[in-house]
Amino acid sequence: MPAEGLDTGSSLHALVQVAWLQNAPPPATCCGLPEDCGGGPAPTRLAVDGERVVCGYLHTLLLEQGNVVTWGVNDEGALGRGGDEAPGPVAIGERIVDIAAGGSISAAVSASNNLYIWGTFRDQHGVFGAAPDCAIAHRPLCVLGDVVKAACGKNFVAALTRQGGLVTFGVGTNNELGYRASTRLKRCLLPRQISNRYKKRERFVHVFAGQGYGMAINHENALFSWANLRLQCVSELAVKDVAMGSAHEHLLTVEGVLYGRGENRDGQLGLGHTRSAAEEASEWQRLGLSSVEKVRTKMDFSLAQIDNSLYSWGPSTFGETGFDTDSCSPRRVPFDFGEIVDFSAGSDFSVVIGK
Repeated sequence: MPAEGLDTGSSLHALVQVAWLQNAPPPATCCGLPEDCGGGPAPTRLAVDGERVVCGYLHTLLLEQGNVVTWGVNDEGALGRGGDEAPGPVAIGERIVDIAAGGSISAAVSASNNLYIWGTFRDQHGVFGAAPDCAIAHRPLCVLGDVVKAACGKNFVAALTRQGGLVTFGVGTNNELGYRASTRLKRCLLPRQISNRYKKRERFVHVFAGQGYGMAINHENALFSWANLRLQCVSELAVKDVAMGSAHEHLLTVEGVLYGRGENRDGQLGLGHTRSAAEEASEWQRLGLSSVEKVRTKMDFSLAQIDNSLYSWGPSTFGETGFDTDSCSPRRVPFDFGEIVDFSAGSDFSVVIGK
């Protein structure tokens, strides 16, 4: 669906890239919207182009032909630039191929395999720091080389090396990093490889991060987690995608079948009920969706793509699911996105790129 005033008759890259946002709690600027925007579940267009989008809790990163555009809350440097909360470019100086966003932290991986971060990590006392000698990185800071992918938890970063190893750093007081991290001298802010310690022969190809720990998929589509300080396989299924929320998570198999586990008292798992028995919380349970291509979550609601349609479930306090009401079952979002390029979920908002 073209935006007004755009010429859609030229090349593919000139076709409109639709950014769809659902309302978030004030300030609306966390969605890149004007402060006086009324919000609600109806999609709102943004004048930005891009091929990849990731949402943090209150900010968003967009990848556009090797450049990073950010918008949202910038109180602690999460945008990597000045204080303007409207969409704007981040000056990195390299072509970027991967992006990630967490609480007040953002990350980007360059084509030359450098990992950049900006913003800061927080612990129970407030700002913990971005690096041992840097409280808040207001501009991109190169912290590691030899990286191909990155993921941001709320207050930690997980990275994948060219050799298929896993590296973590950030706040690890609740075992987020996969090892017993000490805050003394802030050494946990220095990247440290965790995969060789536990699984020397594993070669990982995808990495994911949630609020309290991370997951990774190896070259044989096996899913591993480093919860409980051990990097161990957590499913016998062949997995191609993972989404991690505040207290629940979803996995997507190579056949396009979606599963969930964890907290479900608000319908987070999309199972058609809100039962959350302890014995069920650790078991992967199948949703009633098939041919799923991608799945995304950040807090308590989730989004899944089937063809060029989106399905959502979970709480919808601010219209973040595209509906005014909560749902414990997946519902098709009633909007024509055209061809869906990418999408992401924030804490209480969603962003979709289409063309």
